[in-house]
Amino acid sequence: MRKRTKMNETGFTLIELMTAVAIIGILVAIVVLNFGDSVRRSNEKATIGDLRSIRGALSIYASDNNGKNADALTDLTSNGKYLRKIPPAFPMPHHPSNAAVLAASAADDAGGWIYDNSGSNPLMVNCTHTDSKGSIWTSF
Repeated sequence: MRKRTKMNETGFTLIELMTAVAIIGILVAIVVLNFGDSVRRSNEKATIGDLRSIRGALSIYASDNNGKNADALTDLTSNGKYLRKIPPAFPMPHHPSNAAVLAASAADDAGGWIYDNSGSNPLMVNCTHTDSKGSIWTSF
């Protein structure tokens, strides 16, 4: 009787394929985690930029009105001279995007903005949580 001999088979073994899939899975997990953190930092920077823009508009409003602060943030948008609209605050992941304005001197942690025209720092983000660097949102 003749014995059958195996031909030289080419291809990868199951172990090699499973190892490759595991490595790809680890790399994808790293990329997804870094992407999520990048989105959070991007939204934080946008909120801080919007905060500075509104503060700049408040400063211009006060100089145009003999040092008088705006009674409400909507005064900045009434004729479109200072702002077209109040941009939303987005202190991710604690609150959804929110352009609401709370007329108060302290945060109630509902998201959006706090405006108090009598204080030295009239505009703040209405969030008592911390950003990705550990700073409390109301300290900006």
